[in-house]
Amino acid sequence: MTKPILALAAALLLAPQDEFDKSKHPWLKWKEGATVEYTMSQEMGEMKNEGSYTLKLSKVTDKGYTVMTTVDMGGSSNDTEDTQELPVKDGEESVTVGEDKYDCVIWKNKGSRSGEESETRIWLAKDKGLPVKLVTKGKQGFEVTATKFGENVEADGKKYECVRLEGKMEMGQNEAKFTMWYSPEVPGGAVQAKIEFEMGENKGTILVTLKKYDAKKANEK
Repeated sequence: MTKPILALAAALLLAPQDEFDKSKHPWLKWKEGATVEYTMSQEMGEMKNEGSYTLKLSKVTDKGYTVMTTVDMGGSSNDTEDTQELPVKDGEESVTVGEDKYDCVIWKNKGSRSGEESETRIWLAKDKGLPVKLVTKGKQGFEVTATKFGENVEADGKKYECVRLEGKMEMGQNEAKFTMWYSPEVPGGAVQAKIEFEMGENKGTILVTLKKYDAKKANEK
């Protein structure tokens, strides 16, 4: 249930202009091999499991990129592959966050996640170049909208200034509350993500938090 959370964040920060700028992309501005590690915890009732979540930029081409995801929970490890095409402009729209309205450029990209087709659309504020809204279609699709800019989140022994996005995620026949904290400083963009869900009479939470990352900018020698 956590596989697409962070890999999808790779599409979040694009250049707010008509032509795509790789230097502004959260994955394509890094060299192949960029790796991000997260701690992961899942609680439901009195049960609690600890694990890890790792993303690796395994391939970059002139058409897109591939991110490998490894989830290790309760002694069981699972690898998946997420391949995304380069984004294209899909229009413009204003989005209201709190009392402010932001003019946005919408970017769309298609890809394959865990062997299934996917589509992602991102609304980027022109004046900030940061995500205001994100909608994904496909397995465990979700929709989140920015609720706060400039929120500090501690992770990896540092403080990151993040955009907080909140909304919902599909989990089988049910919906879960989904919150993401996003920063362009981190490869892939995600500093922290939380899913709050219900299974019958039980309530559960999945929390993924940045542990460390190892990456070099694509323009570095």
